[in-house]
Amino acid sequence: MAVHSFLGDLHAATNKFAVRVTLLTKWCTITETMLKKSAMVFGDQQGSTIEATLYEEFEASNLITMDEGDCFEIHNFKVIHASSLTRLTRNRYHIEMTMSSVITKIQPLPYCNYYCFANFENVNRGLYHPKYTIDLYGALVGVGELEIYEEEMVDGIPGGLNHRIHFSLINIELDSKLRSLKTVEKIRTILRFKVAESVMECFSEQMLILLRELFHVTVYVY
Repeated sequence: MAVHSFLGDLHAATNKFAVRVTLLTKWCTITETMLKKSAMVFGDQQGSTIEATLYEEFEASNLITMDEGDCFEIHNFKVIHASSLTRLTRNRYHIEMTMSSVITKIQPLPYCNYYCFANFENVNRGLYHPKYTIDLYGALVGVGELEIYEEEMVDGIPGGLNHRIHFSLINIELDSKLRSLKTVEKIRTILRFKVAESVMECFSEQMLILLRELFHVTVYVY
């Protein structure tokens, strides 16, 4: 019998877990063996987050659509150690859903804040680990065009083509007079980012729509 657990209590010793989670982010990616899968980030009522994977054929077999913002109860999934080079959460584990997983859409869970916004000065000083993504809240002052670029070769294997968008944020905690300067390059806390393809797919539409508004977005910082 499955035991309902919080994400912070998961471990790889047993697979008899059931969780109730909110789907925070979802994007598609292709594995090295050319299998299509959905990568996700779940959050629970305690504010914990975890990355998860669901292969396309498994999602189709469950006859359920998993959309961002919806809540689900999930049974019969694997808990494996997180091993990706760049992580969207600090959870040491990763949820892998299989053909035997049971996914049921449920009523919305109580609101919980899943964001922990980074300090701009600490980012500028390089105090955050490059392995983990961070959350930032700021004012957009410009978004570049979608670019195609070639990734670096690894062990003699070509990296292939990827996509990126360059954009700038202003720290909204700065004095309003500084934020109103036309020459934004003079503001020391403006940051520039290269957005990895998986994150770009999730957020590029919002970025284009909300150019003049304040909002938060999870990004890769290089």
